[in-house]
Amino acid sequence: MKRSLALVAACAIPWAAPASAQEYVELTGGFGPDSYNVTAYAGGDVDASTIAGGCVGMVGESDSVTLSFTAYGGPLVITAYSEADTSLVVNGPDGRWYCNDDTEGLNPRVNWNTAQSGVYNIRVGAVSGSAQGVPVVVAIME
Repeated sequence: MKRSLALVAACAIPWAAPASAQEYVELTGGFGPDSYNVTAYAGGDVDASTIAGGCVGMVGESDSVTLSFTAYGGPLVITAYSEADTSLVVNGPDGRWYCNDDTEGLNPRVNWNTAQSGVYNIRVGAVSGSAQGVPVVVAIME
């Protein structure tokens, strides 16, 4: 019996996070005042402008970070900090794409004044070729 339970537990581990995401995060509103930080890597083979008009940079085919967020009626802010020129491409729970480049110097930021509960699929783009594969801190704040 113990062997069966161990096998079931081992099989369940891959389902804990989506296979397409580098990081899976679950947060509930009110987690601040500090940001929740995740390390991701910029870039990929997909031109962000083919995902949504106005988006820039090259992103991966899958998410850099998948955020499952339970809202409480307040704001949500997603920022990417890096030494390179990066962008953010976020698919919100409403199905819309939100893109940003260079809000804070070369760092992108996407804001929702009143965030919705649901899944936020976050991709970090490389705006220049030198940004491909660069580590990025994705900061999730309220």
